[in-house]
Amino acid sequence: MVQVINNFLNNEKFYSIYKTITDVNFPWYLQQPIVFSGESEKQFTHNLVSRQEESGNEKNQTSFWVTPILSPLLQQLAKVNEKKISDTDVIRAKLSLTHRTHKTIETKPHTDVSKINLNEISETAMLYMNTNNGYTKIVGGEKIESVQNRLLIFPTDTSHFEATNTDIDHRIVLKLVYKI
Repeated sequence: MVQVINNFLNNEKFYSIYKTITDVNFPWYLQQPIVFSGESEKQFTHNLVSRQEESGNEKNQTSFWVTPILSPLLQQLAKVNEKKISDTDVIRAKLSLTHRTHKTIETKPHTDVSKINLNEISETAMLYMNTNNGYTKIVGGEKIESVQNRLLIFPTDTSHFEATNTDIDHRIVLKLVYKI
């Protein structure tokens, strides 16, 4: 089930996160290339949490910035899911910043995590950090516009794609995959 929640966080919590990630001292890392339907584009990312299993070994990475960014989000998600979501339930959390393109370019359909235990039920949540004309489209489903403080929730195994924006300098999205 796809769920869209506008004004997901209260203004104080949302702007605290926004101020943190747009501060001149917040580290963004160049990731290239990401494939947009045959065209190669660059994006900047910041991995907050990455828990993946490779060859039977769990590989965990956690950013210094995880608490000020994820805590308010997890608290509000717990209210939506009517179940506490702890830090250990987070499989992956990543910020993505893509720059404006001259024309809208869509990614190839994908899921955000490929190496997860499919016996565990998980969801993907995307918090749009700014309003722009980029979007996310669920394969075979609806198109969700990038609106500041809008949260999109869907099952992790749902194929989707994203589109670049053409109207403002950049698009920022916080993606979170968690066990429910």
